[in-house]
Amino acid sequence: MRGSAAASIRSKLVWMTMAISLVAVLVVTLFSAWFGYQSRREALQQELTAVAGILAANVEAPLLFGDRRAARETLSALSSRPVVTYARLLDDGGEVFASHGSVDPGLAWPAEGIRVAGEHALLSKRIERGQRFLGTLQLGTTLSGLEAAVRETLVISAAVMAAAAVVAWLLARLLGQAISRPIEHLAATMQAVSRNRDFGRRAVRGSDDEVGTLIDGFNEMIGTIERYNRELADARDRAERANRSKTRFLATMSHELRTPLNAIIGFSEIISRSVLGELPERYRSYGSDIHRSAQYLMNLIDDLLDMSRLDSGGYSINEEDVAVAGLLAECAAMVQPQAQAKRVSLATQVDGAEVVLRADDRGLRQVVLNLVGNAIKFTPSGGHVEITGGFGADGRYVIVVADDGPGIPREDLERVLEPFEQVRSHLSREHGGTGLGLAISRAIVQAHGGRLVLESDRGSGTTARVEFPADRVVVPVPAA
Repeated sequence: MRGSAAASIRSKLVWMTMAISLVAVLVVTLFSAWFGYQSRREALQQELTAVAGILAANVEAPLLFGDRRAARETLSALSSRPVVTYARLLDDGGEVFASHGSVDPGLAWPAEGIRVAGEHALLSKRIERGQRFLGTLQLGTTLSGLEAAVRETLVISAAVMAAAAVVAWLLARLLGQAISRPIEHLAATMQAVSRNRDFGRRAVRGSDDEVGTLIDGFNEMIGTIERYNRELADARDRAERANRSKTRFLATMSHELRTPLNAIIGFSEIISRSVLGELPERYRSYGSDIHRSAQYLMNLIDDLLDMSRLDSGGYSINEEDVAVAGLLAECAAMVQPQAQAKRVSLATQVDGAEVVLRADDRGLRQVVLNLVGNAIKFTPSGGHVEITGGFGADGRYVIVVADDGPGIPREDLERVLEPFEQVRSHLSREHGGTGLGLAISRAIVQAHGGRLVLESDRGSGTTARVEFPADRVVVPVPAA
């Protein structure tokens, strides 16, 4: 079946034409042989009936007068009738009165009429004079001549079939070339376009039939693809130029903004701490507000630069051995004041031995801080945030940040991982943010060959899973 499916259209046309021709010749031959056999047998029976009628009239007198010699002479005239192989004449008592030829005594003769028994055709005819029954005339013949004629017909038909097969093959080859050549040309053009990505190539139309229409449709489709490719290439080039311009702009602006921001951060810290002399409480409060706002802008600039480098492929990880337990403890300590200010309990747990990962310490620390900071920010007062580390399936190492906050609707789980996207709720509007933290975290994890997965639903809290592949685990070092 697979070989038939892989055959070319030309081969299929050749074999199909030959098969149809041979089947047609075979059907006609068999029908002709059967019809000829039936016709000859019917003619033979009619001839037997005619001969029987003539003989019955001639043997009536010998039977009436008991003249066996005259009856035998009458039957001997059948020698000129090769259609009759054997004959016999029975008297009114059923005894053989006269015969001609060798009669098989085992034959089952009919009482009247014709019967075909095997290779024999047998005829019985009653001889009567008025109301008086004189005897029975029986004629027989073999059908071997008919079978020989049928065999001869079949031999001739076989020769005709062979000749028809040759003619059908030649015609099929010519027909196959006429039909398959444009299709093969179209297939070769399609392969060349697919292999070489040469969308400027076209198939040549050679006829006005359905194949020509198919070639026109193919050329039109390739033209459309070529036009779309040019448009996509132009759009890609424009996007790449815009991305490079954005990267250069962000790099330039970060340098231009960092210098005054660093000065603002430094001077606002001096004011808030009254380093140069005691200031009124209101001025110190202004200084703290200025310091906090400037620090927020500095963090925003850092996030934008990180996102830009990650998008453009310019972000590179500085791999080193990182002790997971120590890193998680340090991150927890850094966000502990934020948790205490919101009255959110924060717990850290690392299962089993101390684990060392081959990773970028700064990137991993940024991921954990982003996830834990988001968990604390969106968890209401009195809530709980937990940081855990342990091995998952296939030797992967998994860092989990779970909270019992309001959760994220399932339909938003993928969207919030995109840049500048946030959950559509009053909490997002209340707490603000740029929507870059999760996108940056996922990109950093993916740069390590891992993945960041969010599991949440409305009202059921949020669980963030950071999964690192097994080849990132350097060695589980027993805790001291």
